[in-house]
Amino acid sequence: MQLVPIKTFDNYFSANIISTRLQEDGVASFLKDEYSATINPVYNNVIGGIKLMVNINDVAIASDFLLQYEEAYLQTISCPQCEAKEIISVTAILEKSVFEKIIAKIFKDKSVATEKYYLCQGCGWKNKTLP
Repeated sequence: MQLVPIKTFDNYFSANIISTRLQEDGVASFLKDEYSATINPVYNNVIGGIKLMVNINDVAIASDFLLQYEEAYLQTISCPQCEAKEIISVTAILEKSVFEKIIAKIFKDKSVATEKYYLCQGCGWKNKTLP
């Protein structure tokens, strides 16, 4: 069985809640670097956070479940400015600077930088973390 990471977390509680939800839905999951990040949170940046690992054959199913969980959670949150329950998750592609484009061309880097944030459709409130 080959395991692949599908999401990273910076806190133990969120990682375990999502892992448990996936297991309840029949998707075997495993948390990698859970103990290292929990015992010494300073290591979290070094190791890249707690990684949610699933079988490579279950990636599509697990990703669908993760999207459903996030959408259901977003429907329960009110905007801190207008109190509307219209918060959505947005993933935007970041434009590279001239320097980054030159370096990418030299090293033949095809990666795309993205930014994830939450947006209220009612008032336009925008933040990287949920209220």
